[in-house]
Parts: sequence; structure tokens; C-alpha cells
Amino acid sequence: MTMLNSIFMSERLPREEIIYNGKRPLESIFRTSISRVLDFLILNPKFDYSAPEMSRITKVPLRTLQRILPHLVAKELVKETGRIGNTKMYILNTESELAKALRYYVLTAINVNIDNARKQHNLNNQPLVTEHKELQAD
Repeated sequence: MTMLNSIFMSERLPREEIIYNGKRPLESIFRTSISRVLDFLILNPKFDYSAPEMSRITKVPLRTLQRILPHLVAKELVKETGRIGNTKMYILNTESELAKALRYYVLTAINVNIDNARKQHNLNNQPLVTEHKELQAD
């Protein structure tokens, strides 16, 4: 292991992607691969991802990602953070006013969905967790 690799390895933080499998806010409106990628990056703004990683997580084909990521970079919604070998790394551009607006929309839409689910739950008077009654021998 080279010195550079050991530096990168020691600085890597364990990450756990947020995968919102409900109604993805942007994708539910626009129904495109771009909106799915933006939903993912907006919900995971602290880490950078390679196109193959995003493809695996979002289920967007790699060739599609390789086509749309340069477009998102040109629009300043996403930025390249560097390279690992020949692989480019991407992250949400949290300094972009457009990205901030999209992030606000996505988080608001998720909160509205949560509130609606709670209201529906309260209307039905169903407990969130059903009670478990142990079977007793007679």
C-alpha cells in the first residue's frame, strides 16, 4: 500500500446511503433518470460517489449516468470532487442556488409524505406496532 493510499484509507468514513424507496420526490414528478440521480445525491450530500457506485445504488444504467453526469456538472447541480484512478467522483453542489432549492423541495416533499402517512394512520386508529400476545398453554 502506498503512502497516498494509506492516507485516503485512514480518512475514509464509513457511510450508509439514504435510499428513499417511497415516492422519490423529483422522480415522482419528472420520471427520469436525472431526477432519480438528483433525489439520491440530495439525500446523500456528504459523500462523493463514482458513476458505477451511483448506478449500483440507484439502478440507473451506467451508460446513462455517464451521459447525464456531465450535463448536471455543466448546470452546476453536481460537481466533480476528483478522481480515484481513472474514475471521476461526484457530489451534490451544495453551493448552487438551484441545488439548494431542489434540496428544499425534496426534503419538504418527504416531510409532507410523512405527515400525510401519520394523518392516515390516526384516521384509521391503527397502532404503529401491533401487540404480540404469547400463546398460553391451557
